[in-house]
Amino acid sequence: MNHTILSASAGFGAIAATVSAILFLGCNSASDTPAAQAQISRPSQSPVDHKKDASGGAATISPTVEDLYRVTIQPVQVVSYESTAVYAKASGFLKNVEFDIGDRVEKDQILAELLIPEMDQELAQKAAAVEQAGAAVEQARARSETAGALVTATEAQLAEAQASIAQHEAELVFRRAEYKRIAELVKSRSVTEALQDEKLKHLQTAEAARAAAQAHVKSAEARVQVEQSRQREAKADLSFAQTLWEVADANLEQTRVLMKYAQIRAPYDGLITRRWIDSGDFVASAANSKMEPLFTVDRIDRLRLVFDIPESESALIQIGQPTSLVVDALKNRTFAGRIKRTTGVLDPQTRTLRVEAELDEPSESLRPGMYGMIIVTLVERPQVLTVPTRCIQYENGSPYVVCTNDGRAEKRAVKVGYSDNLRTEIVEGAEPSDVIVSEAGDYDMDLADHRQASLKKYAKENNSLKKSTPN
Repeated sequence: MNHTILSASAGFGAIAATVSAILFLGCNSASDTPAAQAQISRPSQSPVDHKKDASGGAATISPTVEDLYRVTIQPVQVVSYESTAVYAKASGFLKNVEFDIGDRVEKDQILAELLIPEMDQELAQKAAAVEQAGAAVEQARARSETAGALVTATEAQLAEAQASIAQHEAELVFRRAEYKRIAELVKSRSVTEALQDEKLKHLQTAEAARAAAQAHVKSAEARVQVEQSRQREAKADLSFAQTLWEVADANLEQTRVLMKYAQIRAPYDGLITRRWIDSGDFVASAANSKMEPLFTVDRIDRLRLVFDIPESESALIQIGQPTSLVVDALKNRTFAGRIKRTTGVLDPQTRTLRVEAELDEPSESLRPGMYGMIIVTLVERPQVLTVPTRCIQYENGSPYVVCTNDGRAEKRAVKVGYSDNLRTEIVEGAEPSDVIVSEAGDYDMDLADHRQASLKKYAKENNSLKKSTPN
């Protein structure tokens, strides 16, 4: 298989040999092959025959099928996937420090503890305030329940009073009818007037009883309103007491949260890379003062490969493109990866695009801070038909090549693909069996005429040389 390597920068010392090996192997996965062994893996030259036409005319070639790659090689920095400075939220003295640099930690593992006596007292005080507020809530609830019971009792009394009105109304109707009947009998002298006076007293008594019942209803209604008002007040007191309890509980919870800040915990699984404190040191809250961090924790289960791409190649960068990391400190070992993200904009100072890649497989050999070179495959065109770029001619912006056929030259329109100015991909219009003229010149003439013109030119130059030579 033939390989043409495009745009690979030179001057990287021992890494260059490894780069050639990587490209030849198609940028495979991580390998331990040293640079000394890479020299046998250099890509072979394209087997293109630059030969003279049988007529003695222009040099010709045949298109070849080969792999085209374009890569860029840039310096790269290996950095942690995440690096977090761990600060203290609360102020206090360091009770103990559990870890040191180089120790591996797990998420939420306690790294150090602070001693904060005043916060312990504050916690007890706020816990007592919560208990007091809770008791007030219970008292308010009891008063609310009592008020509700009184409302129910007064409403029952009102209902009873309203029922008695109906009874007195019926009695009054009866006494009126009775009195009217007796009055008629008195007129006919069937009964005495004494009986009429007695029935009148009964009627008046019934009217008074009804009036008393009506007054009793109004009194019951007033008592209901009073008790309902007291019930509303009791409910408001209960709501207020519950609010006070919630405030006290929130204050207690706040203190508990601050107490949790006395325990300095790891933000994620990682490695302690910095430590600035010792047991007994006073630590101020980072919320109230500018303090140095207590620890730095780095996440190293994943690594970022950070590098910059020049503006001229930034348009060719795509997410997912394969990369190979070459680290000189690891005897030029290579590590395969892919581009994961870019900033999307160029740095206005350097005119470069910041790019980050990640490894396909984690490696314990790599450490954040290492320096190396990264090879990015920008273009990968496997097994395409190519010709030297000088074979491509243009007429009115349309590409063509000059092919020979039975001693004559003919133009043939072609469709070109990727080109690096050395070789150009032919998408349509040519076949591997074609013979293409590789030199510029007047290819519209017959090749035999071209030969004759060349011979005449040679003879003329030879005669001129003989004349200028002294005897």
